[in-house]
Amino acid sequence: MALAASVTLILAILISRQRTAALPGIILAAFFLAFALFGASAWNWSRDQNGAGLPGQIPATAGFDTIGVNAFASAALGAALAALVGAAVSKQSFSLSSIFGKLSQPRLGTYTQLASLVALILWLVGQGTNLWLRQNYMDTNGSQAFLTTFSLIGPLVGISALLIGTLSGVRATRVASWALGASWWGLTSAVGTRVAVGFVLTAVLACVIYFFRHRSIASRLVTFIELIVFSYATLATFAVTYVARGTTHGLSRLAGLFASESVPRPFDIATWIPALKWLTSSIFASFPLTEQSALRAPPASIIIANLNPLPASLLNIDPYTFERLWPWMWVPLGFVGEVYGAFGPMVEAGLFFCIALSAGVGAAWLQKKHLDVAVVLVLVMVVALGFLAIQYPSRSAGRIISFVVIGPYLGAAVVGVLKLFRVPRMTDHFDRKRRTEQPISAGKGEGSSPHRGRRSKSSQGEISEGPAPVTTRHRHST
Repeated sequence: MALAASVTLILAILISRQRTAALPGIILAAFFLAFALFGASAWNWSRDQNGAGLPGQIPATAGFDTIGVNAFASAALGAALAALVGAAVSKQSFSLSSIFGKLSQPRLGTYTQLASLVALILWLVGQGTNLWLRQNYMDTNGSQAFLTTFSLIGPLVGISALLIGTLSGVRATRVASWALGASWWGLTSAVGTRVAVGFVLTAVLACVIYFFRHRSIASRLVTFIELIVFSYATLATFAVTYVARGTTHGLSRLAGLFASESVPRPFDIATWIPALKWLTSSIFASFPLTEQSALRAPPASIIIANLNPLPASLLNIDPYTFERLWPWMWVPLGFVGEVYGAFGPMVEAGLFFCIALSAGVGAAWLQKKHLDVAVVLVLVMVVALGFLAIQYPSRSAGRIISFVVIGPYLGAAVVGVLKLFRVPRMTDHFDRKRRTEQPISAGKGEGSSPHRGRRSKSSQGEISEGPAPVTTRHRHST
């Protein structure tokens, strides 16, 4: 299964890498295949410094024909096939330069920062007033409805806004994105959620983009130094969230958490190794978790009922009892392993084929509607789906799957409704501005001037002060 998935992914990259509809499938296939090939080794190397909720005494089965490898490879195979089919169905293509051009639009940067600010406020409402000081992890006193809705969507909006704002050509927008990103990072670190690492990794990604977009040696040197700083910040942030879950934490304790002995020291490389193992074990615990989830999969009816974005209370669903790795009640099962154990490899491949194909065709449709920015949002949601599917059960994965599958078409439908009411698209402003700023040629031909009927200078030395009369050259023929 792993060999078939690898070959299919290579073909998809070679044949379909420039097709928009193939992007979600390629991303998911590469993501799952990496865990299939390297997950067992990475977990067994790092589990002695365990930073995951999964107990370190649970080993990962090595080999290429194990339950974990086959579960991840099945998902990768389905996603890779979706990339090939999506590229054949839709001919929309993309380029990094065009995407960067869209993301650097001034008005887009402003809108995304406003969205990030609103999402941050709503996230704070869900966290409550004890964000300042908490005795126990996840001990919130805010609105439960806001907490459920914005605990994940809010930070995802903040991460997207940070990346878009960093690429903006307007300095005020870049500064606003850095300020909001730092606020998101500090607040999420204070509550101990590991989504805080996502903001630092976004800064790392921005450094990589800057490094390859700027050819100046000085700029690349500065960017390389920033890359090292943010790489350290990634390890330190993960260590802080790990420490926060076992002690008193909150915004008032943030400085003390970073001063903890467990947090790596910036200039002592030896202290980076335990933090690196914590981070590695936290990510690659997904491999043994997938094995255990396949062996202890809940009934198929539970998984099917959970695949929707509606609240569990509304549907009278018990999302807790069937999707825990008992006796470790704090460890949730993994969606990839659940599906493999309950339905088998063919259904697993078919499910991720449908998810990746729907997301890919939807992204291509959005691009056809000139909503390139929405394509980037779809890809961010696809990455989030990958992480949720390997470490969280069907109840959590079902929500993000709904957004990935339905979101692109819902967005296109909203744009269509707005178009009926003649609401201008955000890109219309830039299209008009680009047309009015076209350079005026300096040639002497009739087609070189925007005022085709005007003569700037006659052969007798007379200057025409207005447009030429709208007549034909045979106006005196009668």
